Amino acid sequence: MTHPPSLNPEADALFLDFDGTLTAIVDRPENAQLSGPETVRLAVLLRRMHGAIAILSGRALSSLDERLPPGFWRVGGHGAEVAAPGRQAAPDHHRRERAAALAVAIRSRTAHLRGVQLEEKPFGAALHFRAVPEAGPACCEVMAAEACRIGGFEIQHGKMVVEARPAGVDKGQALEKLARAAPFAGRRPIMIGDDLTDEPAMQMARSLGGLAIKVGPGDSCAGFRLPGPDGVHQWLEEGLTRSYR
Repeated sequence: MTHPPSLNPEADALFLDFDGTLTAIVDRPENAQLSGPETVRLAVLLRRMHGAIAILSGRALSSLDERLPPGFWRVGGHGAEVAAPGRQAAPDHHRRERAAALAVAIRSRTAHLRGVQLEEKPFGAALHFRAVPEAGPACCEVMAAEACRIGGFEIQHGKMVVEARPAGVDKGQALEKLARAAPFAGRRPIMIGDDLTDEPAMQMARSLGGLAIKVGPGDSCAGFRLPGPDGVHQWLEEGLTRSYR
């Protein structure tokens, strides 16, 4: 894969993962934050692109809102929640109840695994074992068993994490829906992500005539690659400062 072509803020629509793409992967998800200059750059780019930027993440919308400047479309839970700027997704009480039951069961069955972190989400749960990689197989086994027992989940593996997310949703479906509506419609979709959860959105962006950019190492359907989050921000800065007039 090669370095991606320059971003055209006047003609492109951006779809960005958060963790591992806009920020580095850290041991504890709550510690992932954008720097001040990165936040300012995104806000300026959002205005330049007339709002055609969406953040597609496995995080809950509330977690994204704590880490982003206002004005972005946000997709949380790998596609389970989609919200316009300044708004929240419609409530889904049944999914929330299943997620709460899953979190209780997972917490009980992994209490003995020191260093493993349970991340509770509105519609699912994730077990992070970056601090103790040897606990990975046990985490995967517990998550799969409890998600199957409760029902309504699909298992998603990522970088030192295993997650149960709502069945029947993914980032690709969310990207397709957004790409066909304002302010994204009529622009070339560009999806940037670093993990397996981003692959459906990368495939969708390409199928809609856009680009897919893989961040970091690993196999991907993407045709272009950036080395890491620093490379992503450098690429965004180059697109922001380049003139297309």
